Amino acid sequence: MISSLQVDQLNIEHFRQNKLRYVEGDLYDLFGVPPQQTRLVLRARGIEKWIANRRDFIRLKNDLKALIRELNEQIPGLRGADRQRAVGRMEGMMFARAAIRSICHSSRFRPDTE
Repeated sequence: MISSLQVDQLNIEHFRQNKLRYVEGDLYDLFGVPPQQTRLVLRARGIEKWIANRRDFIRLKNDLKALIRELNEQIPGLRGADRQRAVGRMEGMMFARAAIRSICHSSRFRPDTE
């Protein structure tokens, strides 16, 4: 198994991700930091929240996909203003889902630029 200290653009996809226990394990194995201390630091810095938000974000992306499919099935039976509203609603949801999907599928080797 590759050490997380050896990560690069070519092997980053081989590392499991999005679980705080992986960070806890790495820091314990590499530096002897107790998992409880790692968890407290991750919580204090907001990382725990963002891991949970990431899961919610992916769930939202999937919910939007289901709503788009549902609207797509309803649109052929609609006429006039109802159809225009449904098409506009679907286009808005498709735009939002595409933006969310782009974020979800961005490179894991994307550094924070701040």
